Amino acid sequence: MREYFLANLFMLCFALATLFFALAACAQEKKEKKEKKEKKQTQAAATITISTYTPPPQSPLARKVHPRLFFAPEDLPELRQRLKTLYSTEFQRYINELDKHFDDAPEQRERGLPFFDAKNYAFLYLIDPATMRGFSFGHRRDEYGRKAIEIAMFVKRETRGDRHSSANLQGENGGYHNLALAVAYDWTFPLLSLEEKCALADAMIRMYDNRDSETNPGEYEKLSNQVTGYIHSGCAGALAMWGDELGPTYSAKAQEMLNYFNAVFLQRSLETGDKLFEGPGWSEGASYYMLGITNVSFMAGAASSALGENLFYKYDFLRHNALYIFYNTLPLKLRDKYWLSRHDTNSLDDVNNHNFSRILQIAAGALRKNDPVMAGVAQWMLTIGGYGLQVEDYKYYDPRIDDLFFNFLWGSKDVSPLSPEAADLPLTYKLGLGEIVMKSSFNKETSTHIIFWAPRIWYSPHAHLDQSSFTIYKHGSLALDAGNSKNADDLPRGSASREAIFHNILGLYNPDEPEEADEPNFMSFSFRPDKSAEYWKDEAFQPGGRSVIGELKAFESGEDYDFIDYDYSRSYTGDEKESKARSAVRRFVYLRGPENREFVVIHDLVDSQFEKRWLLHTAFEPQINNDQIIVTNNFENVAHGRMLVKSLLPAQKEIVKLGGEGQWFVDANGKLIRSRGPYLDWGAYWTGSWRAEIRTQAGEYLTVMQIGDSRVLQSMSPVMKIESATCSGALIDNRRVVIFNKKTTAQSTLSYQINSTQSVAHVIGGMTPNTFMKIRKNGAPHLNVKTSSHGVLSFTDSPGGSVKYEIGVN
Repeated sequence: MREYFLANLFMLCFALATLFFALAACAQEKKEKKEKKEKKQTQAAATITISTYTPPPQSPLARKVHPRLFFAPEDLPELRQRLKTLYSTEFQRYINELDKHFDDAPEQRERGLPFFDAKNYAFLYLIDPATMRGFSFGHRRDEYGRKAIEIAMFVKRETRGDRHSSANLQGENGGYHNLALAVAYDWTFPLLSLEEKCALADAMIRMYDNRDSETNPGEYEKLSNQVTGYIHSGCAGALAMWGDELGPTYSAKAQEMLNYFNAVFLQRSLETGDKLFEGPGWSEGASYYMLGITNVSFMAGAASSALGENLFYKYDFLRHNALYIFYNTLPLKLRDKYWLSRHDTNSLDDVNNHNFSRILQIAAGALRKNDPVMAGVAQWMLTIGGYGLQVEDYKYYDPRIDDLFFNFLWGSKDVSPLSPEAADLPLTYKLGLGEIVMKSSFNKETSTHIIFWAPRIWYSPHAHLDQSSFTIYKHGSLALDAGNSKNADDLPRGSASREAIFHNILGLYNPDEPEEADEPNFMSFSFRPDKSAEYWKDEAFQPGGRSVIGELKAFESGEDYDFIDYDYSRSYTGDEKESKARSAVRRFVYLRGPENREFVVIHDLVDSQFEKRWLLHTAFEPQINNDQIIVTNNFENVAHGRMLVKSLLPAQKEIVKLGGEGQWFVDANGKLIRSRGPYLDWGAYWTGSWRAEIRTQAGEYLTVMQIGDSRVLQSMSPVMKIESATCSGALIDNRRVVIFNKKTTAQSTLSYQINSTQSVAHVIGGMTPNTFMKIRKNGAPHLNVKTSSHGVLSFTDSPGGSVKYEIGVN
């Protein structure tokens, strides 16, 4: 009886803890939204004028023809031919399924199926059974059309609209409400009476008029998982009904909605994604990326045909989506899956699932004509590469949900797969929002996988304070993002994981921070972004603007190295009282090499009065041995990674470690942060359980890290510090030299000494760009080498023992 009581008590406590964290996360999100609205109310409201939008000449929308959403009249012959040849089996299966459910009452169609079936039956009407010999149809063309209209009339009574959950197509709230009405209206247009057209138009207008205020220009950022769904209200209706003769009132409203579509979708979603993100990316982690980019893609698909231009090809933000998934997939299959790199916004995400496969399928199908290389990469990921699933293998696959878009409209059977090597993809790639991914190879099991975060702007939905942070995976997680404050039950939960302290940064410790004694000290940055900024032309995003937080001063790749110079001084802007640093720079070099002879070299320069703490978050307990930190990950005897970290500068320092059972997450004062453990195995692997810190008052750090196989790598290769009045660096493994400028401005001369009998590759940063340099060896002229556009000088030489190099302008 006692055991029964204790078991039930434990379950009750666990349930209460789960509820507590859910409420806390919800409260935090509400608090953030409230703060944003209060901020806007205190600012002088600038009137935002939405310009009148005119469709591109000769586009289906400009010609006022139907259909125009997802395809135009001139596309129908080719589409019918694809169904007859490439997708005959799938199309007959689709017909059979729709005939099977033809007599179902609209209210009997579960989940989001009414939204899908309004489109499905409209599609059969448009394809026209009379043109499709060889297929067996249970109904006539007009019967399919009337069924689509019947369901659309039922759907128009719904008030749900669209949100982030619309992208979860098979879910209880999945499917697209606005597109269901818009597509049914557009595809059955010849069959609709004027009264029916007006009824559907009224429903689309009503959802536009009742849209969430965050969709409006000047409000919340549009590229967030929620708002990408909200903006379907208005955008879908505008594309469907603009130009139709429904009466003057409807015409005026349709133009208003089209102007809104241009402002919030073309300008503030797609253009802003291109101009601010500067590549495929998302600020909210893998789960919310999946929701948001799916919402964007469905609207882009409808708009592309209406506007007569492929938006997936026009905007790099969409065009390279497959690469966002590819470069964020971590090496090493764990528990029979490959996992994505950031996972704190919902469930832990593996790449081989139906949600990410749908994104890849859209990329393969939407780009098959305009960009066969990117389409081929997406197709390779879905097939040979093993990063995705075929449509029929989706979890909860249903022909009524999946076939229309993912087989017929975005199908890619005729796309030739291209491997990363065949597509000539680089090992190092800069994704959106400053995410730089560095790999040693394209091997899915053994590749080194490094991410460095160098954001230029602050785009805030669920964004991390991770300026200059890095993660390292080699045969398992070695340096990682810590915590997961908003996660499902497959991982433990800990609050505040977006804060600076839970990333591998050089933190600045102010003992008086924050002002409230009961609040945690997160060693936060001190910038104050403009929270009302959401358009790439906003002043806050221009040079010197409040939402500009960093500058990537150098980023280049040589044959066997990557060099990054990131100035994040603006992350510490603020008034004189608030600013914590006058300047802050991190240089990051990845040296590729044979197994167990790969290195990362990090050089930090920070001008601040506060104590500096170099942070390293690890899955399991690190070992500290004098000036070395040893990180090992042998999780489940599958992982077998090791990282040896040597601190060369500062000379005076203290190395400590914090964490372990019950102490998984602590703030800068060692105060416990609310969390729900245990973080002992699976949770620790992904979100960490320990933190190592190198503490000092000095403003310069030089750190060398060697990464490899824990079964082989037992001790660190020789590392010798190189230092003069103007430069700091290291001779590594007697074969590699990395030199950094001690200043943040370029220099035209430097000298250093090394002693090695091996052939040595030199990488020197911080030199005058695009300048020929004369290299003297032991006083004698030796080489003339030109620096890169970013001021990096590289050369290889055999010193033959002790040698002094002097470098100056030729």
